[in-house]
Amino acid sequence: MSYCVNPACQAPENPDTLNFCQKCGSGLRLHYQRYRSIKMIGQGGFGRTFLAVDENSPGRLFRVIKQFYPQDPATLNKNRINVSNPTIAGARAIEKLPEIFRQEIERLEQLGSHSQIPALVDSFEQDSFLYLVQEFFDGDNLATELKQQGAFSEAKILELLSDLLPVLKFIHDNNVIHRDIKPENIIRRKDNQQVVLVDFGASKLVTGRLHINNATANIGTTGYIAPEQSMGIQSFASDFYSLGITCICLITKKTPSELFNSGTNSWDWRHHLTKDVSEGLSKILDKLLKPAVNERYQSASEVLKDLATLSLSGNQQLQSPTVSPGSKNLTIWEKAGIIAGVIVAATAVIALLKDLGNRATANSVDKVEIVSVQGLDYSNLRNYLRQKNWNAADKETYEIILKAAGKESQIRGYIPQNQLIKLFCTDLQTIDKLWRAASEDKLGLSVQQLIYEQQGLNWQKMYAEVGWGSLKGGVFTKIVDQEFDLPSRRLRYKSGMEPDFQSPPPGHLPVTMGLVKGKAFPQFADVCKF
Repeated sequence: MSYCVNPACQAPENPDTLNFCQKCGSGLRLHYQRYRSIKMIGQGGFGRTFLAVDENSPGRLFRVIKQFYPQDPATLNKNRINVSNPTIAGARAIEKLPEIFRQEIERLEQLGSHSQIPALVDSFEQDSFLYLVQEFFDGDNLATELKQQGAFSEAKILELLSDLLPVLKFIHDNNVIHRDIKPENIIRRKDNQQVVLVDFGASKLVTGRLHINNATANIGTTGYIAPEQSMGIQSFASDFYSLGITCICLITKKTPSELFNSGTNSWDWRHHLTKDVSEGLSKILDKLLKPAVNERYQSASEVLKDLATLSLSGNQQLQSPTVSPGSKNLTIWEKAGIIAGVIVAATAVIALLKDLGNRATANSVDKVEIVSVQGLDYSNLRNYLRQKNWNAADKETYEIILKAAGKESQIRGYIPQNQLIKLFCTDLQTIDKLWRAASEDKLGLSVQQLIYEQQGLNWQKMYAEVGWGSLKGGVFTKIVDQEFDLPSRRLRYKSGMEPDFQSPPPGHLPVTMGLVKGKAFPQFADVCKF
């Protein structure tokens, strides 16, 4: 099915074989025939959200398209949408957006490299409508999951916290406050059950710990807003307050208004429990819900640390209930839930240890002396590597080398062989040192060179060794197609053969295949010896 995006259309559903709406005549494919909407999935005061098919992507991927009304919907032009009109893309379209829509684009560009945050795919204006296109995650939000499966168990809450807190740590480390955490904005993916944080339209970029802005006092969702946020005071701790309300709503299957006691100005969530909850988790939730900012958790690492303590305290603490609504003899299912809680909380210990490991990595990266003959900016690359954000660091490396090779290479998205002379070994060595420092000498250009030499200077064997392809029965297969993808500025990865940004093997990153047109590894042999 194709869904007409004209707000004035009275019969928007159309067969997917049509190019124009059979009711109003509007074009059914946006942005040079690239996007075809198939159903509306949301509507609000600023516009509507659609599920769409990206006809130009490999495998025709699903996308989420947000259509913004630059005017009151009641006064919209009733004419059909003429998709043959030229589109206005990028910065020119963004300039017309109001703050709440513009900042979502900016935040997704900044944070979309994280696997649990949707990436920004496109933004454009067409026929006076403004569009934002982002990555689609197949799954239900937690509000839908709550409605379908009932109140969350303690094990599920522990799992949620362990999965979501590292995401909050990432956005806070990038000086962003989400400001609208609630069950509807947390999606559980069907493929790996991982949660994804969406809707950054209310997010705020800050440069310090505490900020006051009365103009943003109404940002967020009633019932989930922290007290200081409703007064226009912006703090990272506001996200933890909203997370706490989200948890107590999920564990009781009640709304915020049902859980808040206005007489005592406190959250009476315990009285609505239907299952036992350990005293350890209760204390964590209570601290998330502290009305005073300085009494609340100040960082995701603090919450993860308490989750780790909860796990290490063992079964005795986990079996100590806040409220015991039923028999004190636990059923086999309740015991299984407690065991699952221990396992999930143990995950928090691993997360905490990983956080400590990231700090050591950050120290190593910070010690690398930045030397650039060409005056290149390595601050973003250093920051990504400090966080072990391999995906973003890989993209940034690619762009830095393109910039070093000159304007022509930047425009093309690859380096013609006759432009290699513009590269300087000093800058390539700086890139290599940063990667090696962040990965304990497992990743980097010199590591790839060493593996190449170990494989007898055979680039096919080297590609297979580092995970850039496979060599079976004498037949070599690369992980990329020969087709160049201009939006991503790289050769397209074959489906199911994308780089491993979670646990990259030695030499796997940064991926430089296709960076120098028509030249396999070692692409930079004429420029630099590692």
